[in-house]
Amino acid sequence: MLKRILIGSSICTGLLISGMTAQAQTPAPSTPESNPQPAVPEAPPAAAEPSAEEVQQFANAIKQIQSIQQEAQRQADQVFESEGITPERFGEILQSQQNPQAQPQPEVTPEEQQNFDQVLSQLTEIQQTTQTRVNAAIQEEGLDSTRFNQIMTLVRQDPELRQRVQQELQN
Repeated sequence: MLKRILIGSSICTGLLISGMTAQAQTPAPSTPESNPQPAVPEAPPAAAEPSAEEVQQFANAIKQIQSIQQEAQRQADQVFESEGITPERFGEILQSQQNPQAQPQPEVTPEEQQNFDQVLSQLTEIQQTTQTRVNAAIQEEGLDSTRFNQIMTLVRQDPELRQRVQQELQN
């Protein structure tokens, strides 16, 4: 479970950064394959070892974040279904907008473009709401986003700390 969250967090961070670049061209949320998941920017790796209390706070925040991410995924799935566009096709169109040389096949119809725009708008809203909820969950557990990210970096690097977090997640 922690591994899935760590991978999701890494993907989200990458998407947030690439999404910001893409938004300069078009307003783009995360790609559907990666889900509109929350992301908090990476912290510098030079951080103090977390206390037992911080490990517990971190694990509790992770539990809340996982629940928030699952809800965001359900919402995104509903958006794709209601707009009649698959996540794969959405990704093709998004990629073609970010890189004009990568034209989707078949070409985008006006109806598809309208559906794409609707999905994009709704996914952006889901992503923003999710990010707000993630930040609130982290703060509710007594951490700030900087410290949370420092601990996340340490968990990725330190197998012993990762084990401690996994034990807390199982409690």
